[in-house]
Amino acid sequence: MAMQRSSPLPFAGEGSAKERRRARKIQKRKEEKKQKKKKKKKKNRRKRRRKRIEEKEEEEEEEEEEEEEEEEEEEEEEEKEEEEEQKKKKKKKKELVGGGIGLGLSF
Repeated sequence: MAMQRSSPLPFAGEGSAKERRRARKIQKRKEEKKQKKKKKKKKNRRKRRRKRIEEKEEEEEEEEEEEEEEEEEEEEEEEKEEEEEQKKKKKKKKELVGGGIGLGLSF
């Protein structure tokens, strides 16, 4: 009667040389597949991490740009307000100085 194995891969010393070579080949292929899968997983992990970092940097840049725009708008508004106040002061000063007295003074 032929001896039946529980595993198709013979261990060292078992089976013919042909079977052992075949088993080593199969084992080698399994290891290569495993390594390839591990490498791919690592690559994808790095890729996802890089993508998250880039997205975070883009968001920060957008926020900074928005803040800069808001600051510029506020500065422009302040400048306009100051100009209006200066105009009002000049107008008021002219009214006070000229005052319709008719002295012929002009400022």
